[in-house]
Amino acid sequence: MGLLDAALKLLVRAGPAELLGLVPGVPADRAWRLLDKEFTPPPPLPRALDGCLEVTGEEGGTVYHLEFEAEPRSDTGLRVFRHCALAHLGLEGRPIRPIVYYLTPGREGRAPQDRYAWTADGKTVLELRFEITCLWERQPADLLARRAPALWALVPLCAGATLADVAQAWRQTATEVVDRARRADIAAVTYALAGRRFKVHDLLQVLPREVLMESREYYQDLFPEAFQQGLSEGENRGEARGRAEGETRGRAAGLALALLSVLSARDLAVSDAERQRILACAEPATLERWVRRAATATTTANALD
Repeated sequence: MGLLDAALKLLVRAGPAELLGLVPGVPADRAWRLLDKEFTPPPPLPRALDGCLEVTGEEGGTVYHLEFEAEPRSDTGLRVFRHCALAHLGLEGRPIRPIVYYLTPGREGRAPQDRYAWTADGKTVLELRFEITCLWERQPADLLARRAPALWALVPLCAGATLADVAQAWRQTATEVVDRARRADIAAVTYALAGRRFKVHDLLQVLPREVLMESREYYQDLFPEAFQQGLSEGENRGEARGRAEGETRGRAAGLALALLSVLSARDLAVSDAERQRILACAEPATLERWVRRAATATTTANALD
């Protein structure tokens, strides 16, 4: 899923327990911890997984595996089975409970899969059932009413979500999330998801500049120059070319924001020169490539190669 995949993995780290609150019967009010550093196989294993969690203090108990799917696919069940098998082996036989979050209904009208069956000689020899939640069936008001900032970032994917709903999600994040790093991560995911549904120009009408600047210091470099200025110049000229250039700058600014958030979440040091290189890049395709690399790179320099 590229940028979307990176954004959602960032969200898992920002609010894992809150995401579990969408699944009936899961004790989301308990303390959880991520198990991304607990795997015994080589490093490539955790990269395939969106998130594995356990209740703090219950080592050896059930592990909840969170999987995100951009839309229902014909091979979703097989993919979930493979990832669960990897997690089961990587965690030395721990029981795995898979949960799949479908983000959009897709264009092909496929029904979301909730199981994987393996048959041989006409008999089912293995069956994996997993719980699913379809975000397009959720209402924005439901997520906004919960005290769960990670869920507010998902509001743009809800049924009938409007720019007003996105604006409310941003306001709640800015006022109720105290930790600056976490607030920045949630803000970055909100922007990335909202950008799939709304135009950059329209988003600027409901996302206050001061909220963006509050989240993290590098917002002050990104949005006034690359994001807001480019659009306003295009509008003032009233030319299609100016508008297109402004939207390109805005998209590049959002990708740079997502990239810096991913690097921060993975504790990868960013030098002043590297930071300036990211902020100065105006090519969305290049930034998208860097975001994908940042999800697995061991250093910032590797991500920017």
